[in-house]
Amino acid sequence: SGLYKLTDRIWAVVFLYLAFFLFGSFSYYVVFGKRNKRMEVVYENSTNLFHNFLFFLIAYLFFRYSLLIVKGTTLYKLIVQNNLPLDLKLLFYLDKISLAYFFYIISKNKITKKEKHFAVLFFVTYMLKFSKMDIMSLFVGTLLALWNNRKIKLKHIFFLMLMMFCLLCFLHFFRVKGNNSTDSFFGAIGNMLAVYLLSPLKAFDMLINETVSMANGRTFVLVTNIVRKVLGINLVNSTKAFDGWVYVPYPTNVYTCLYPFYSDFKIAGVIFFGIILGFFWTFIYEMRYKKSFYIIYIALLYILVFQFFSDILFTYASGCLQTIFWCFFVVKLKDKRINKKFRIYFKV
Repeated sequence: SGLYKLTDRIWAVVFLYLAFFLFGSFSYYVVFGKRNKRMEVVYENSTNLFHNFLFFLIAYLFFRYSLLIVKGTTLYKLIVQNNLPLDLKLLFYLDKISLAYFFYIISKNKITKKEKHFAVLFFVTYMLKFSKMDIMSLFVGTLLALWNNRKIKLKHIFFLMLMMFCLLCFLHFFRVKGNNSTDSFFGAIGNMLAVYLLSPLKAFDMLINETVSMANGRTFVLVTNIVRKVLGINLVNSTKAFDGWVYVPYPTNVYTCLYPFYSDFKIAGVIFFGIILGFFWTFIYEMRYKKSFYIIYIALLYILVFQFFSDILFTYASGCLQTIFWCFFVVKLKDKRINKKFRIYFKV
């Protein structure tokens, strides 16, 4: 792989995290016991206005993302450059509600024709974002929903994973060529595998061995950002010069999910948040028999899958909380048992 050799210290930290993650999971069952395994049935309310609004929104985004590609750029590039047009900045905040509605649709056993049209358009539009993490989050949730509904078999999963890998390879090659890279196709793919699959462990290894300085205040970045923007108070007073990049020897800025906990609280943070995350994910898993929690489960599972890569739950807490809120909103909106006053405005 060409990566620097890992030290023994990182394996001790990773083992400690996994041990306390399992302890947190076990603690959930000690406190609450096993849940009833019966899936909650939601009797659907017709929400034509809501559906049509989201369909129009996704159709507009499909047009805009396609236009960006024609102009030689992508949504991902504009986000990195902090150069989003005003309309995309505004619609960016409605991204999570469309995602929640998509997962609600594909989690159903019977999907109407208009819902199929929305699901296909949404899936294609999400691909046009050219963000590998967004694409993988959609892919993981879709596979899980289809598998749980017995709509795909194991052989289909392997085939779809191969197709997704090929798509990510071409996406990565498109990106590096856009950065004037001289790598061949296979060279670019080899670098991608090294960076995304192997480099996070080595990058974190360098941090815990103090080969590079580390920034603090990453665990509660949502809180610190809110306090800074609203009150003008900076809760993080770090004097360490760290731009987020290390060389392993490939340049990388991902350090596994352990980075924020260790950078802020060292081993105590790995132990404490290992317990918290074990408890949290077991809670989500056991509550998935309620419809709203099931949508949250398939929408957020990619975070658990990509713990080896980077922290998402805390670093992007705002997006995760938005996803959770909209999942509850969509299920409540579709549930006929909810008060009619809540539903009437979306029934047209």
